[in-house]
Amino acid sequence: MRSIKNLTLKEINQKYNDLIKPTNFIHVFDTEDEFKEWARMGSVEDLEWAIKEFEKDELYKYCEILKQIKNEKK
Repeated sequence: MRSIKNLTLKEINQKYNDLIKPTNFIHVFDTEDEFKEWARMGSVEDLEWAIKEFEKDELYKYCEILKQIKNEKK
């Protein structure tokens, strides 16, 4: 693996995009409760954005959690 300082800006952007892709991002959390805790830190607008991104990857279980948390904030 190349050192980060040897990567181009395009490569760094790609690595970042891969990291935040919902299908990869969900693996950051060990439990569903950890995911919920993370989601509760976001605003309604953050949650709406996340729902759209998770829907693109067909992660409907997580969309439902995000929608529930969004409704808690209203």
